[in-house]
Amino acid sequence: MTNRIRRHIGVLGRKAERLHWLPVPERITFKLATLAYKCISGRAPDYLARMCTGVESVEARARLRSAAAGKLLQPTADTVTVGRRGFYYAGPATWNSLPSHMNDMSMSLSIVFANY
Repeated sequence: MTNRIRRHIGVLGRKAERLHWLPVPERITFKLATLAYKCISGRAPDYLARMCTGVESVEARARLRSAAAGKLLQPTADTVTVGRRGFYYAGPATWNSLPSHMNDMSMSLSIVFANY
């Protein structure tokens, strides 16, 4: 890497810090969790909302502790490489991995993710 490229990357890093940007992995997690929240609260398109089914909606699982905690059904991934990257798997997995105080549906989106 040349010095010019290193300086450019250093400038971008300082600007990202100043703008309070999240690093890429955390930004992906944030976007997935936000989209899952919108699916649950009815603010997402139908084709996405159908991918976020609550555990309580399945009769055999309605009495589980995860149903009371507001968890989503997490489908099995068909393939190891691509299957876990799709929203049908990654959305519910991300939502279920959040701490319990962050998946309280009575709070607004800005309050839920204010401390993320």
